[in-house]
Amino acid sequence: MKTLREEGQISIAETSEILREATNAASRIEMLDWQQIARELNDQGSATLKGVLTPHGLLVFAISIRLRNSCPDLWDKTHRLICD
Repeated sequence: MKTLREEGQISIAETSEILREATNAASRIEMLDWQQIARELNDQGSATLKGVLTPHGLLVFAISIRLRNSCPDLWDKTHRLICD
């Protein structure tokens, strides 16, 4: 039986790390100054969301998107295990 690693996919442990980082990012998003963000969006059409993703988090986010697109069933099962 082939493992995910042998098939060029990422492991369950790596998937768990991805989802933990995404959960941490969601917490950081909740703490943003949304009134300031709204002002920036109204004034200039864009806003910077500082501190939402760490450099590691950005990498994890990119891998998460790849996993979600390439193996949605695994992503969904792992996401439910970590977030529920």
